Amino acid sequence: MTIAEMISAVRTTGTGLIEWAPRVQANDTVTLNWKDDTPREVPKSIILTQALYHATEHRAQIMAILTELGVESPDLQSWQYFDELSQ
Repeated sequence: MTIAEMISAVRTTGTGLIEWAPRVQANDTVTLNWKDDTPREVPKSIILTQALYHATEHRAQIMAILTELGVESPDLQSWQYFDELSQ
């Protein structure tokens, strides 16, 4: 993918996640093909939790790469993001 394509994909999936997340209810499930292709009911809350965890893991990887390159990494805490949004 080109950088432009990646940016577009991130915007699309990010917007979709933001729209989807508040609608997830505690008992909502979805059928997924599990590791051995066996259909399995999975709570949507688990999928939402994994999406958040996965994003956090990638942010940590990026921070480590920037540090290794000698680049001061930005403050990626949620509070910093909230503070910047409210200015």
